[in-house]
This record gives sequence, C-alpha cells and structure tokens, in this order.
Amino acid sequence: MEPQLKTGSPDIAVDSAGGLHVAYRYHVPVAEGPDAIYAYCPPPASQCSDQSRWQRVNLGGPVDSVQLALTPAGKPRILAIGPDDETLYTLYWYGECDAQCLSADSWQFVHVTSVYDTIDLTGYYLPERSFALDPQGRPRFVFNNTDYLTEPDLYGGYYAACDSGCLDAGNWSVTRFTHQLMDDIYLLDHEAISSPSLTFTTDGRPRVVAHLFAAEFTGDENGVYYFACDAGCEDDANWKRAWVFERGGGPYPFWDIAVDKQNRPRIAVYKEGTLDDTGRRLYYLSCDAQCESSGSWSAVNLGLPQQYGDGVDLELDAQGRPRMAYMDGSDNLRYSWCDAGCTAAENWQHGVVDLSSDLEAEYPVARPVTCDAGLWDTYAPALALDAQGNPRIVYDGSYKARCQYVDPNDPTDVYDRFHEIWHSVRLVAFAQP
Repeated sequence: MEPQLKTGSPDIAVDSAGGLHVAYRYHVPVAEGPDAIYAYCPPPASQCSDQSRWQRVNLGGPVDSVQLALTPAGKPRILAIGPDDETLYTLYWYGECDAQCLSADSWQFVHVTSVYDTIDLTGYYLPERSFALDPQGRPRFVFNNTDYLTEPDLYGGYYAACDSGCLDAGNWSVTRFTHQLMDDIYLLDHEAISSPSLTFTTDGRPRVVAHLFAAEFTGDENGVYYFACDAGCEDDANWKRAWVFERGGGPYPFWDIAVDKQNRPRIAVYKEGTLDDTGRRLYYLSCDAQCESSGSWSAVNLGLPQQYGDGVDLELDAQGRPRMAYMDGSDNLRYSWCDAGCTAAENWQHGVVDLSSDLEAEYPVARPVTCDAGLWDTYAPALALDAQGNPRIVYDGSYKARCQYVDPNDPTDVYDRFHEIWHSVRLVAFAQP
C-alpha cells in the first residue's frame, strides 16, 4: 500500500460485492504526522495489485493504530487509537461515514474515552482486534485501563458500546467487566486484561477472548479467558468468564475469537514459550455448549512446527469453517484451514502464502552505505473473507538493516546495530484452496 511512503498497522474488510476496504497509518514519528488512512479498491480483488485502482483519503491523526469494520450495508466504521499530545493518556476515537467515503469531509469522528494502559507494552508487534460491530452495525470495543490519575481509579477490562447517535460521546456506555475489591474508600485489588479480541453472536451478545491477570481474592489463575454477556452488559455482574488456555511465557502470544451461526465460540491461540514442547505452537479451541465452564472447551494442537502462529487471525466462512492467517518464525505469511472434524489435527490443511524472500525480491530497499545486510520482519496479519470464502490478508513489513558503527574515540571499537529502514503494509489476495 502506497509503496513510496512508510505505512503500517493495517486492517481489512470485504464488502458484499467483493470490494476491499483497508485502513492503516503512516508509519512516521508523531512530529511528522502518523495520520490514519482509509483506502478502497473495487472488485475484482485480483486487480487490486494495480496501485492505480486504489483510492484513499487521509483522516488525520496522530494515531498509533486503526481498526476497520463494515456495517451490514457496507458502510465503514473506524476505531483510531492515538496519543494525547499533552498527557500520558491514549485517546480512543470512533469514526463513521455513510456516503462518499473517499472524501475527508464525509467522515466524522468523536473522542469516546481516554485510557492510561501500562499492560500492553509489546503491543507494537501485535494486531489490534478489540473493535467490532454487532449484527445491527452498532460499534463496540474493549480495552484495558490502569488509570490511577482519575478518581476513583479505573482499573481493569472495559467494554464500550453505543446503540445510536454514536458521534455524540454521551451516547456511549463504558462498563468494567473484570473484578475488583474495594473497601469504603480504597481499591484493594483489581484485575487487568491484555490483547482483547471481540466478536458477537448472531443476536448481538458480546464475546471476548483476552489474557486475564486475575485478582488474588478471586482464586482464579492467570491465563487466556473467554468472557460472555447475554443481557444487561452495562452491569459487570452480568459478565461470565472461563479460563480456556495457558498463555505461555514469552512476549508475543496471541489469540482471536469467532462465533459460528449456531453461536458456538471458536478461538485460535498462539501459546508462547513453556518448559515442555507445547509452547510456541498454534492451537484451535472450540466449545458447543455451557462455554462459561472451562471443562466445556476442547483444544487441539495443529501439529505445526514451533514459531508457527504469530499474530494469528481466525475467521469463519459462511458455513462456519475455520480459516487462520499467521506468521511463522522465518517471517513468512501462512494460512491454515479446516472443512470438517476440526477438533482433530489431521483434518487441518496448511500452506505458505507469502515468503519473506518474495518481499525482498519484489520490494528491494536501498540501504545506507554503512549497512551491509538487511531483512524483512513481518507481523500482525489481518484476515478477511469475501462472500465466497476467499482470503484477503494485510500485514506489516518492517525492513531492518545491519549497520556498522565506529567509536570516534576508539577506532578499534567497531560494532553493529539493526535499524528500521522502511515499513510497509502488504496485501495478499488469493482463492480459497
């Protein structure tokens, strides 16, 4: 996307006609204007490799990430997350457009909430899946807050929702759905979440998967949790939860959630390192009933090599069949799918979609003269399926070069450092195998 400019943090959606909608940001320092961009390419997707078919609009900034969703009528909605120039807070902006969306004047944004979060320190390399529309096209998102600057303190996982008039911040509700312990005045214990992913049942009930740092007073263990609310979601007492999987001990685990037409949740988990052989592997979790009980969940190791599964994105096709996009340990984009019997690893199929060597060959990057080698570091894939179930994927590519330095005070002190030279969003579209 825009190969002459540094771009990053992409998200993608496909409308009913097969048109591709992509949101991303300019990958530049705050002082240079990391603006949010909305881009559109009309069908067929096979022609979207032609840059001239894309139209785009600058939505302003600064932003750190952009998430995109389409209403049932195909109208784009955006959650833009960015820094506050004057405080330590992160600002959450909701944007919508109903017509002529390639004109900046057609977009309107509202500041929904300000968040102070110290949990997701590795979020730069992880995708954002916290924003979604319910089946009626109404916006919702989830986030973690560790705001001790506000009184009373705002700690925990929160669910933000709006039913109508969503360009008015007063029409949004924000509800904590994790537990806390207070006496008459003070917050004694609290919980936190990281990397939340949000989806909905066919009748609009929210379902979330996230890592939970459980409060000691609950007696629960830390891990990957499934959260569900069936009614009255503005009351934290109506949120139920179940531990579903182990996180692992590294910096970049990830998970994603989808719900089929029978409202059965499915979760993909890339578990980080463990002392045994089960870490740094990709798993598929499923539950058919009573999913607020940990014992109702089953998990299958997909049998892939270690380091296959980074940033996994799970989607279900129209028949409820799971499809996953993810990175492997060599920075290649991979794709896995299953058509039946998906609780057994042998029924899954796997393929490589985009090699890092292809990226190197198709998009050579000029290095400074003091840099002798470089490589593409890829991450954060976002997967969308068209009406026929064909995958469309965007992801981040960061080109890093090894550069040599000499200490001017000691010419014998020669050392190397890696620097990011370029950053780009890459789009891959192909027919379902």
